[in-house]
Amino acid sequence: MNFFKKAYCRTYQVAMRALLPLLPYHEPKLLKDYHELGELLKN
Repeated sequence: MNFFKKAYCRTYQVAMRALLPLLPYHEPKLLKDYHELGELLKN
């Protein structure tokens, strides 16, 4: 692989790993049964 392409890919990976904790994530909602899934999908 070209040296510059490899260096670019590694720099991109390091940047994304550093920014990962700053990305907004939602807390998952635990569903008890399929009926709750249907209601959630309707909304």
